[in-house]
Amino acid sequence: MIFTSSKHTREGFSLPLLGRHNVVNAIAAMAVAKSLGVSDEAIAQGFASLKLTSMRIEAVETEHGVTVLNDAYNSSPTAVKAAIDVLGDMKGYRRRIAVLGDMLELGEREEEFHAHIGDYLSPENADMVFTYGPLSLHTAKTAKTTFPDGAVQPFTDKAKLIAALLEHISEKDIVLVKASRGMKLEHVVDALKELPGGNDGVRG
Repeated sequence: MIFTSSKHTREGFSLPLLGRHNVVNAIAAMAVAKSLGVSDEAIAQGFASLKLTSMRIEAVETEHGVTVLNDAYNSSPTAVKAAIDVLGDMKGYRRRIAVLGDMLELGEREEEFHAHIGDYLSPENADMVFTYGPLSLHTAKTAKTTFPDGAVQPFTDKAKLIAALLEHISEKDIVLVKASRGMKLEHVVDALKELPGGNDGVRG
């Protein structure tokens, strides 16, 4: 991702991270660096050396032509909305699919927070939605009010979720996988990576 800042003389800064929220974070970091006398060139070099930790909107290209955005490390309402924004901004894919698991440790308003995620989802930022977990049933219930029939599929059994996802997945799809760490949705990512290509694998 390349962005510019009116307060810096450099024509553009390259950020090896997905999401508009990361640009906001980068600009804040740039302001601090500038106040400390760090040059634009040094700032640009710092951005270039950034490396994501595993499972934080980590883009994975599978052998069968499906792109996976692995964000299964942690989750919160703000983080899920940011991840949905990233998915909605991705262009050139056949379909954008969101796989969302429960957000844990949210307290007494946990059901409300999950329902709000369903409100945030729309056919403009996702073509299909798969949810996993009892709390995410509230996400699915709310999302179904704006999506076509069959586009939102809730699950409380991970194996059934994976089976349904693999049945629907197609070449050139992009899949966001987002949940709290305790939901272990990296199992979904692993299933997508292990699916063989060709006529016996993903539909073309």
